[in-house]
Amino acid sequence: MPKEYLQMSKDNSSKQPNKKIPSDILKIVFDERTPFQISEICIKNGVEEEEKIEEIAHQIGLVLLGKLPPKQLRAALEKEAKLDPLTATKINQEINQTIFAPVKSFLEEVYKMEIVPPTEPKVTPPEEKPPIPSTPPAPPEKDVYREPLE
Repeated sequence: MPKEYLQMSKDNSSKQPNKKIPSDILKIVFDERTPFQISEICIKNGVEEEEKIEEIAHQIGLVLLGKLPPKQLRAALEKEAKLDPLTATKINQEINQTIFAPVKSFLEEVYKMEIVPPTEPKVTPPEEKPPIPSTPPAPPEKDVYREPLE
C-alpha cells in the first residue's frame, strides 16, 4: 500500500470532519490491488516514470476522496503529471472504467453530477501516401520516340 494513500486520507479527513467517506471508497483506496491497477494502466499507456505514476495515483485519490471532480481529472493529469493530452485522455478513460466504475453512484452524489464515461479520443490518422513501387514500370514494347534506322 503506497504511503500516499494513507497520508491523503489523514490530510483530507482533517479538512472535512463532517463528511464521511463511504466504505466502498475506502475499500478502493486501501485495496492492495488499486496501486497495481494504476501502474498497469500507466505502463500500458507509455507512462513508466515512477514520479508520474505516483502523481497520477495522487490525483485519483483526490477524486475518490471528494477533492477533485472527475471531470477535472484529465486536465489535472496533464498539468500535475505533465502528460500529453492524448495520454491523459486514455489514462482518464481507463481509470473511469476500472477504478471509478464501482463507486460511480458515490462520485455522482459527492459531485452532484452524472459521471458519463468519456468517449474515445478523436485522433486523426496520418495521411497515407501511396506506396512506392518496388520495381520500376516496364518500358513500352514499341519505342515511339526513336526513328527507324535505314
